[in-house]
Amino acid sequence: MRLSAHVALAFASSALALLIDTPPEATRGSPLNITWKLDPDQVVFYLSNNNESYWPIGFANIHDGSVTAQVPTTYSYNTGHIIAFTNDGLGPVGASQQFPVN
Repeated sequence: MRLSAHVALAFASSALALLIDTPPEATRGSPLNITWKLDPDQVVFYLSNNNESYWPIGFANIHDGSVTAQVPTTYSYNTGHIIAFTNDGLGPVGASQQFPVN
């Protein structure tokens, strides 16, 4: 199966990408073993207020599905939202809705 150029570009422009290992060689009509990994495999979380300042609050393996973080004691705003970037700084790749901070 071949991907069209616009589909390949759509994958390339994504902050989270599936990296497919190049097979060492292939033979027509023979099985083709495909291995891959998700890149990056970690995301970094920040707490922010109106995207003006960012407080790093944690990172996680993207496959974990949950992580516990703490609101920094120096965070002085009454509201905030969580923003996720890839481990190498691409993004944002996700964000929460605004929530109150006491």
